[in-house]
Amino acid sequence: MNCHLKKLKLSQQFCGSLREAMESLDKDREFLTQGGVFTEIRLMLTLLLILKNHKFEHAPHPVEFEMYYSS
Repeated sequence: MNCHLKKLKLSQQFCGSLREAMESLDKDREFLTQGGVFTEIRLMLTLLLILKNHKFEHAPHPVEFEMYYSS
């Protein structure tokens, strides 16, 4: 397999943002609750916590703030 194709395939396994990770968790509920690994309530609470903290998605990271906004 071409090296670039391997990298592309690998990169598609990771979420690019917190929002994508949350959506993936939500889509995989059935898989995650099989065998009692996670409960529906635990997944729901985790997703709610992520949504609550989601407001930081568009805020600059502290390193970005230091690089671009401090003198």
